[in-house]
Amino acid sequence: KTLEPYIPNDIPQAIRILEISLTLESSAALYYILGNFYFQLNNTGEAERYYRRALTDFPDFLRVHKNLGLLTFRQERYDDAMKHITKSLVLGDVEARTYLMLGYCLSLKEYHQSAESAFRTALMYEPDTRDTKMLLAQSLLQQSKYREASATFQELILERPNDAKLWFHQANAHMGLGEVDRAASNFEIVRRMGKASAASLFLLGD
Repeated sequence: KTLEPYIPNDIPQAIRILEISLTLESSAALYYILGNFYFQLNNTGEAERYYRRALTDFPDFLRVHKNLGLLTFRQERYDDAMKHITKSLVLGDVEARTYLMLGYCLSLKEYHQSAESAFRTALMYEPDTRDTKMLLAQSLLQQSKYREASATFQELILERPNDAKLWFHQANAHMGLGEVDRAASNFEIVRRMGKASAASLFLLGD
């Protein structure tokens, strides 16, 4: 209640009040709140310090693991991110974004089947998220699941027919299936859009 007048318009003052109020007996929740204030100010160093301090008192603090996962993911510290993201899921997190970040981390480690599972779970919670569909389709391509990849790209093309990248990626799926005519059609569409690359023109010529 003391902090309410300063949120969200004077976060620095809220931080000052909270920092001088902390004692050795303060709960992990207060360190979590302080970490959130610093995170809002993009002071990720202090945010991480207070998040980790909260975990020393409460190692299974779901929201702290979730926020640490997001913080380290944004910093491209993907090993740390995956550790905290996984922990938050174990503790009961069911947010689509958490599964999306996990899938992205797994893709970078080339665990494509596990990444696929994470992306599918994310879509179960938020079925209309284009970025997740795109990552799922790319994961399917990496596993040579060309039929499923092509169908997923088709959904995306219906939503964004002027996105040349989608036509190009679907053409790769067609080639994986041996569907040369359909691949050529996709590359020709990209060419007529005026967005053909040297690579797509080379493949179209072949």
